[in-house]
Amino acid sequence: LYGMAFVYKSRKYITQGVNLGMVRMHYTDSVDLLLKATAADAQRYGDAFLPLAEAAWNSQRLEEARSAAARAVEVTQGGAAENFMLGEVAFSQFIAANGDVANKDEADAHWQAAFDAFQAAAERDLGPKGDSLRWANARQKCGDALVWKGRTEDAAGEYAEAMGVNPSGMPYDQIMNSLGQESFLAALERAAEITGEQVKADDPSDATLLWWLGWARFANKDCDPGREAFEKSYAKWPSYTNCLW
Repeated sequence: LYGMAFVYKSRKYITQGVNLGMVRMHYTDSVDLLLKATAADAQRYGDAFLPLAEAAWNSQRLEEARSAAARAVEVTQGGAAENFMLGEVAFSQFIAANGDVANKDEADAHWQAAFDAFQAAAERDLGPKGDSLRWANARQKCGDALVWKGRTEDAAGEYAEAMGVNPSGMPYDQIMNSLGQESFLAALERAAEITGEQVKADDPSDATLLWWLGWARFANKDCDPGREAFEKSYAKWPSYTNCLW
């Protein structure tokens, strides 16, 4: 009970912008308590494995986080949220191990585990009851992982799907820096096709995507289509006065 409460309190503190020291303290306390609970009766407290993984990951206790995330996936028979958490932890382990040539095999194993988990999370969310935002985030994470392996074209495809489904919630700066201007433009064009099929003309949810599409076209000296995208963005979100400039 206390362990779960500390996890929820940490989440609340994050949204409120409370001092990170307090967040880490509560996450650390929750790890110790939830480890005791799951060790005492893993079956009865099986729902604790996902918050335990979250708390351990945020406390940089990656081995404990990985073990808890794997158990959470097992308990839920491959749940989307559980796979996403497993991907986050394994990707952190990959980044930690990747800088050392001696740990190449270990790093590669962590990368594969992360990529597989993110893909599993996306596949689980494809149905009518799926979480479209988590699906988009999982696709973005697949793109991030592919960038680390130098597979830019594959990454652009993942990012395009993510931006198309969640056009207002993507880290466009990061994606642009990861792909380069040409591949970034191609991904945006594909994303705009997806939103064009799903978003109504008076829906402003894709205004940010359209702004970036205008900028990317302009940066690639495709000026008339760039102007068209800026005008569409401004029509949907008039506070984007930068479109006029």
